[in-house]
Amino acid sequence: MQHFQAAQVVDCQNSLGETPRWHSGEQALYWVDIRATTINRLHPSSGSQQTWKLPDLCGGLVIARDGLVVAMRRHLARFNPHDGSLVSLVDVEPAALDNRLNEMRCDPQGRIWIGSMRDFGTATTGSVYQIVSQVVV
Repeated sequence: MQHFQAAQVVDCQNSLGETPRWHSGEQALYWVDIRATTINRLHPSSGSQQTWKLPDLCGGLVIARDGLVVAMRRHLARFNPHDGSLVSLVDVEPAALDNRLNEMRCDPQGRIWIGSMRDFGTATTGSVYQIVSQVVV
């Protein structure tokens, strides 16, 4: 039997921290706090942490060329950590469903796979979407 050991690396006080992603170029860890509507970055070598406030819920992120692609409530957006800019890319989930985007991954071909859900699981109206894009590394 293998033995594992867990160690806290940052006491970030997240409400709903999700989607940790390693950025090899920056040697940094990114994640979102869905309820706090933030993107967070940790540089483990120095311990420095940065947080950016977003205008709405963010359910996930993937590392992309020139920044991140983030799953806002119903659309994908490009986030630039150098200047904090957020630019809408594509609407994904219809507002009429009252869902939000949640969790996303990028496959080796650069396609984004993203799920949606009714917030707090109050209904079973979620879907899975595939986004074909040239922006993801």
